Amino acid sequence: IDAALLTPAVASAYQQALKQMQQWQPMRHVAELPDWNPGAARRAALLLIEHEAAERWMFDLSHHRQAFSEPLIKMLEFGRNASTDQLDKARVVVAKAGQALRNALTRIDLIVAPTTPQNAFRFDEPPPANQADFTALANFAGCPSISIPCPVPAGVLPVGLQLISRPGTDNWLIDIAGIIEHQLTK
Repeated sequence: IDAALLTPAVASAYQQALKQMQQWQPMRHVAELPDWNPGAARRAALLLIEHEAAERWMFDLSHHRQAFSEPLIKMLEFGRNASTDQLDKARVVVAKAGQALRNALTRIDLIVAPTTPQNAFRFDEPPPANQADFTALANFAGCPSISIPCPVPAGVLPVGLQLISRPGTDNWLIDIAGIIEHQLTK
């Protein structure tokens, strides 16, 4: 994960967690994902979701418009109006990101990354647009992932640590996540 994408608090907590993990389980590889641009991949996936949702809900939208919020209507209309070329390009972006992750997981067992680029946000603040940039990657690849708390200093809003493993390793990932969480909170 490019540190430039992270807020200072997340970068610090993430580096501290990696340092702690190195003490009891040396990590040998850093995964490179050259075909993954977090923001571009998230936006491409959102376009595909909006398009599929528009196809699914168009009848209801045209007959029961009052049942939908204005933001949802805008998203559905945006998806409905997407061109075939836009949708094809979005599919390629998402597929390349997913393949990059699956390729990385042929050489390593586990990817450790921040769950989001920023700390948890306050309930009275709008959600950051990029909050799903990192979690979407596992979805693109069909990989299991889990988020565990990342230790932070007192008074700092929570930071999550995301663990991603190969498809079909869900139970193993849950076990490893429990071990890592226990070790980090000792």
